[in-house]
Amino acid sequence: MNNIIENFSEKVLTFILIEGILFLLLGILDLVLPVFSTLALSMLISVIFIILGIAKFVNAVASFKYLHHVFLDMGIGILAIVIGSYLFMHPALNLMLLTIMVALYFILESASSFSFAIQVKNIFKYWWVNFFAAAIQLGLGVYIIAALPESSLWVLGILVGVSLVFTGVSLITIYSTSLGVKNTLRK
Repeated sequence: MNNIIENFSEKVLTFILIEGILFLLLGILDLVLPVFSTLALSMLISVIFIILGIAKFVNAVASFKYLHHVFLDMGIGILAIVIGSYLFMHPALNLMLLTIMVALYFILESASSFSFAIQVKNIFKYWWVNFFAAAIQLGLGVYIIAALPESSLWVLGILVGVSLVFTGVSLITIYSTSLGVKNTLRK
């Protein structure tokens, strides 16, 4: 246990703290503006699909002279442009798909957080905070699926905000605990 804490560099701990504060602030912002954040995320994903599709298609066309198997890449690029454009023009479908993806993300992230909490149980005093965050993430994922389709416009922003807040708090707690353990080891 002591070696693991001693080997944590100040740089790693600083990144953990910065990440925790960022997650906490973004979570609070998400909770204050859930409809805006949900729609903004939905539109951003549509635009990303379009941009990636254009990049894929342009790269395939530029590579045509040198590579013989670019037609699949061209097709994928066109498909991404069409999907992005369709989702941009049909935000309800976009929100539904995004809501399902976020629910799956929360469920998978909870598995990762449970695993992390169990692995650090003998290292960090407040390991249970991450375990609690994992339980919240799992609950959020299940709730998102159960709330479909009526509340997908606002529930997504709120649930993402809650998850970000709990993740931020757990990272800040890990940072604080690590500093306390390191200070104890130095004495």
